[in-house]
Amino acid sequence: MNSQQANDDIDAKRIPLGEYIFRRLQSLGINHIFGVPGDFNLNLLDHLDSVPGLCWVGTRNELNGAYAADGYARTRGLPGVVVTTYVVGELSAINGIGGAVAEGVPVIHIVGTTARAAQNARLMLHHTLGEGIDHAISADISKPLSAATAYLMDDANFTKEVDRVIEVCWKTKLPVYLYVPLDAADILIDAKRLDQPLDLTINNDGQEQSEEEVINTTIDAINKAQKPCLLVDLWTSRFGLVETVREILERTGLPAFVTPLAKSSIDETSENFGGLYQGVITPSKDVKDAIESSDLILHIGRFPSDTNQGGFSYDLKGTVLTLHPRYASFGKKKWEGLSFVPILKKLLERTRRNEVEQRKQWFHADRAVAQAPSQLEGPLKQRHIWHVFNSYLRDGDCVIAEVGSSQFGTLTMTLPANAQYYTQIFYSCIGFTVGSTLGTLIARREMNLKGRVILFVGDGSLQLTVQEISTIIHNGFTPTIIVVNNCGYTVERVIHGPSRRYNDIDPWNYQLMLEFFGAPKNAKSRIARTYQELYDALGDEDFQASGQIQVLEVVLDKYDSPWNLTAVVDRVIAGGAASMRKEDAEHGRRRKVLDGTLTASGLSTSDL
Repeated sequence: MNSQQANDDIDAKRIPLGEYIFRRLQSLGINHIFGVPGDFNLNLLDHLDSVPGLCWVGTRNELNGAYAADGYARTRGLPGVVVTTYVVGELSAINGIGGAVAEGVPVIHIVGTTARAAQNARLMLHHTLGEGIDHAISADISKPLSAATAYLMDDANFTKEVDRVIEVCWKTKLPVYLYVPLDAADILIDAKRLDQPLDLTINNDGQEQSEEEVINTTIDAINKAQKPCLLVDLWTSRFGLVETVREILERTGLPAFVTPLAKSSIDETSENFGGLYQGVITPSKDVKDAIESSDLILHIGRFPSDTNQGGFSYDLKGTVLTLHPRYASFGKKKWEGLSFVPILKKLLERTRRNEVEQRKQWFHADRAVAQAPSQLEGPLKQRHIWHVFNSYLRDGDCVIAEVGSSQFGTLTMTLPANAQYYTQIFYSCIGFTVGSTLGTLIARREMNLKGRVILFVGDGSLQLTVQEISTIIHNGFTPTIIVVNNCGYTVERVIHGPSRRYNDIDPWNYQLMLEFFGAPKNAKSRIARTYQELYDALGDEDFQASGQIQVLEVVLDKYDSPWNLTAVVDRVIAGGAASMRKEDAEHGRRRKVLDGTLTASGLSTSDL
C-alpha cells in the first residue's frame, strides 16, 4: 500500500497526532527516522508503526542520530529526521544540528517533551533543569540553530504547526524543531488535512520584475563575455538544482568549476567540468589560472567560508554574477530577497529557446586520472597516497571524507562518473562522518544506488563516534572504512603544538574493531604501512568487491599532512595575524590620543 492509498483510507476518521506527523514526513518520500528512545518520546514512537513503509533506525547516541539525519539529507536531497527525548537527548544532539545549520542541511529534530500539565505546573521532573524552571527553556537554547520551531501546546493548531515547520525546513534547507508533549502524541486530530499537499514551492512572489531583470542581465552578460564560466557552490545541491545546472552547461558549452563543498555536483568526467577551485590551494595550476582569467564568473549557490575559499584567497579578476538562495548580484548591483531557485529554472527554459549563445569550450580540464609515481616503496606518505587511491575508485562510488587529512587529501582525488562526494569542510566537527555514513547508506539503499560507499576517517575522529559502526553492521551495510592512522590530531598539530600531548590520542587496535562490533566472520580488516601493502590491499578482488563491511588501516607519520591542509592553515593564520597587527596598531593610536588628552587635563591613565 502506498502512502496516498493509506491517506485515502483515513480521510474519514481521526488519527493520533503522532501518526499525523509521521504520515506527513513520509509524504515527502522520507522512509527512515533516526534517533534514540527516551521516556518522553516512547508513545510518540509507537505511532511510527502505524505508517507502512516507515522505518525506525535506532542510533547508539543522539549526536550520532543527528549526524545520520544530516548524511541522509545530503544524500537524498530530502530532510533527515532525528527523534530524541527532552533535554538529555535533545541537547546531546545539538552539535549535530549546529553542523546542519552551518552547512545548510535540512534536518527535522522532533523532541518528545514533558506533558503540558507538568509544564504548566513547572514540576521538577527528571531531565528538567531545576526547581521552578520553565520546561520550554531548552527550546530557547536551540532557537538560534532553527529556521522554525513549533511547540505543540494548543490542540486547535497541532496540524497547522506541524505542516508549517516541515515547509520551512524544505524551503530554507535548514534545521527545524518540533516539540511534542507527552500527552499530545496520542490526541486524536482530524486527518483530512493530509489531503492538502504541503506548500513546498519556492518562488519570488511580488518580485517578478526583479527576477526578470536578473535573468536578462545574466543572459546578456554571458553572451557578451569572451570567457564566461560557472563556479558551482554548496547551495546548488542543497536546493536540488544540480540537474538544472548540468543541463544549462550542456546547452551553453560553458565550463564549470566547483568548490570543495560542491565537489561531485558536476560530473568530473563531463566535458563541461573545469576542475576544483579553492583559491591559492587549488590542486591544479591550469584550473586556477583558467577561472582567475575568466571575464565573467557565474557563481551559483555561493558559500563564502574560509576553508571553502582556501582561506579567503579567491582572486577572481572578472565580473562576478552571483545567484544565491537569498539574493542575486552583478558587480556592485544587488537584488535582495531573490531566491535563485525560480531564476535558474527560468534561465534553463531560456537556454532551451537558444537565447544563450552556444559556444565551444574555451577550457578543457585534464581528464587523465591523477596517478602516483610508479613503483613507490617504503612508508606511506601524504604526498602520494591519495593518488594511489584514485585507482581504487569506480563509477557510482560514494566518497565520504572526515575533517582534517582525509578531507584535504580526497579533494585532490579524481572522481569517476556518477560519483557522490561530501565532507563537512566548513563546520568541521571531527567524528561527524561515522554517523553521517549510516545516514548515507540508508539513503542510497532507498535510492537503489549500487556503487560502493567509502569512508575516509582519521583515527582521532573515529574514536569520537566509533560506536555507530555497530548500527551500520547490524543493518547489513557493507561500506569500506579507510582509517587514516597518524597517531592523533594531525590537523591540530599543523595549527599549533605539533609535539604537545593534547594532540595525542590513546592507540587502539583497529584490526579488532569489526569483530568487537559483531561483524560477520568473513568481514576483513587489513593494515598498510608501506606502498606495497597498500597496493596488495587495493588490488585484492574481494576488497574491490566490498561484499562485506571492511576496514583498511593506513599508517602514516603523525607529522605528515596533505600539502593543501598545511597551506590553508598557513593562510588563515597569516590572515589572523594581519588582523591582530591591525588591531594592535589601532589600539596604539587610540592610546596615544587618550594619553595626549589626559596630559592636557593634568591627569594620567593611573587616575582612571
